[in-house]
Amino acid sequence: MNTLSEADEESAKESVPLPSVCNTCPDVPSEVGKVIASLIVKEAGKKSISEENNHISAHKQFLKIPLIGNFILTSEIERFSSTMALIMESGTNLDTALDESAKVFNNKYLNSLIIDAKNDVIEGKDFIYSLNQTNIFPDIFIQLISSGYKSGNLIKMFHKSSSFLKNEIETKRSIFLSLLEPLVIIFMGGFIMLIVLAILIPIMQMNTLSLG
Repeated sequence: MNTLSEADEESAKESVPLPSVCNTCPDVPSEVGKVIASLIVKEAGKKSISEENNHISAHKQFLKIPLIGNFILTSEIERFSSTMALIMESGTNLDTALDESAKVFNNKYLNSLIIDAKNDVIEGKDFIYSLNQTNIFPDIFIQLISSGYKSGNLIKMFHKSSSFLKNEIETKRSIFLSLLEPLVIIFMGGFIMLIVLAILIPIMQMNTLSLG
């Protein structure tokens, strides 16, 4: 009898299912994949931010190019001023108008400055002060917008700023073209002289050989 009971106990122990190792262990490949994916996304985000910062820095330096940089800055701000006036005339809030008008900039550095100004407006700060601290916007633009912001006539001042900057652009364009015209004449004269010399020199050499 003892032998039978011992045999029954052994068979009972064998029949009890052992916990599956696969069920208790975590899905290692899945966890590793998630970690790798998160690292890839994080690195891609860092790379994107770094590239954006590089673009902003490059566009900032581009505005410092003599003559060309100032002309581009003036035209960009004129377009921004006219867009702001049109959007605000439709009853749009200042922060929304800044956000929408910032999109007209081709220069990423100027775009980032206006986005920062929009954030200052949302936080209740004086956005004119932050624009003035950049030392990139023309003084006349800062003075007009500051006056309009304090007096509540921003739309009127944006129109004035746009009109003034448009006249300045036309003046600079006229000066540039008046300086460019003599340079083009000199260049064309030099080019024609090279063609004439290229034709005459071989003829003169042939005459020298025939006479010699």
